[in-house]
Amino acid sequence: MNNLAVSYRSLGRTKEVAQLHQEMLEIRKRALRPEHPDTLRSMNGLAASYWSLSRTKEAAQLHQEMLEIRKRALRPA
Repeated sequence: MNNLAVSYRSLGRTKEVAQLHQEMLEIRKRALRPEHPDTLRSMNGLAASYWSLSRTKEAAQLHQEMLEIRKRALRPA
């Protein structure tokens, strides 16, 4: 799916890119834990897509969520 998103991005199909990233994020959240690097990469991809679509508030919210997850994941035991 990521390769398809990259292809769509190069073709300027930004709405479809965001849809693919949203699907990937949902799948990875179900299959993996939120702290998993692949889940965080999907969140970042979706946030980047939102920026491209001028959906800056949603992009910032995703970045904030990623930051909180990373802080929890990296907190010393």
